[in-house]
Amino acid sequence: MKIIIIASVSSNRVIGRNGQIPWELPEDLQHFKTTTMGHTLLMGRKTFESIGGILPGRTNIVVSNTISKSQKNSELHIVENPSKGLELARSISRDKLFICGGESIYNYFMEIADELLITEINSIVEGDTFFPDISMESWKKAETGFIGESKLKRYVRSSHKNLLS
Repeated sequence: MKIIIIASVSSNRVIGRNGQIPWELPEDLQHFKTTTMGHTLLMGRKTFESIGGILPGRTNIVVSNTISKSQKNSELHIVENPSKGLELARSISRDKLFICGGESIYNYFMEIADELLITEINSIVEGDTFFPDISMESWKKAETGFIGESKLKRYVRSSHKNLLS
């Protein structure tokens, strides 16, 4: 299974402020929807709450110790930690797992992800949630494009094979 981190990141690595995305980019939201549709998503509780609920057409795995497991259904699964989420994703899907936030979830998966899909917001933004540094020792840029006026960059792992595949 390919593990893909997907994120929108400002020039100063901000991804959130007060539990929300600090910008509005409809083109990026459409890109996220199109790219992830039909696949499995893994996110933290705060990201899930900021989205406002289940993203339809995708299997949603949420890492949380506070969301009631009674909310679980065919599109929503609650797990207590990222490793349980990865284990569950592998049992559900054999193709792609999209990691979509927040900060601690990105930090956990940065060492084991196969690919990064980053929309670069070309501005410095105030925030309280940050994306991890992208080490060019571990990643190489594979493609660059545009989503509106923002750059879309795709990185693939360069330094070592994903040992958890």
